[in-house]
Amino acid sequence: MKKVLILATCVLLLFAGAAQADTLTVGNHATWINFTENNNPVRLGGGSFDHATWTETGGTSTPLNFIYCVDLGHNINLNHAYSNASGANNGVVNGNLVNNAGQVAWLLDNYGVGGNDFRAYALQAAIWHVIYDAPDHTYAIRDILNDSSDDAAVALYNSMLTALGSKTSDVSRYLWITPDSTTNKVQGQVAFAPVPEPGTMILLGTGLIGLAGYGRKRFHK
Repeated sequence: MKKVLILATCVLLLFAGAAQADTLTVGNHATWINFTENNNPVRLGGGSFDHATWTETGGTSTPLNFIYCVDLGHNINLNHAYSNASGANNGVVNGNLVNNAGQVAWLLDNYGVGGNDFRAYALQAAIWHVIYDAPDHTYAIRDILNDSSDDAAVALYNSMLTALGSKTSDVSRYLWITPDSTTNKVQGQVAFAPVPEPGTMILLGTGLIGLAGYGRKRFHK
């Protein structure tokens, strides 16, 4: 019985490790988006924040393939390490579920890219659109990119939203980052990197429990 309890505790620790990490180091490049918010011109920095890394407690730094902004309410500093960061696989950032997180995941599945060319420009604008341009949200973002001189970005942005429609994807494929979990006042991010996914941890945990049960049966024989 003690062996079973020990293994169960290990499984819980594995889940905890999958849900939280320690340090987000923000990269040195950003994509600047020009758009109209409530009929006023706005210019904001977004993703992909290239050269960003994610470091779990006691682990090594993992480069993030791409990282995008999902929070217009706060700021984030480039070339800065946030040592009180936390990450989750459930679409929650800064204590709140990201609006239309499943649609954001679909956009990342199909258009996720690093770099700062017109593709990242269009994707960041599309992400902000599906999060904030909603009747039940305080932001009312309209005509994103329509004042841009980059025709390629505008065309890609519009095609992204047309292809998206009402489709959604699994939010657990991505790391939803709260850069400073002590204040919840730093711009939240969503990122993709080759990090363990919850499904992998569940399979590992199930395997450990199965081995524990098998060993217990043999012991009683």
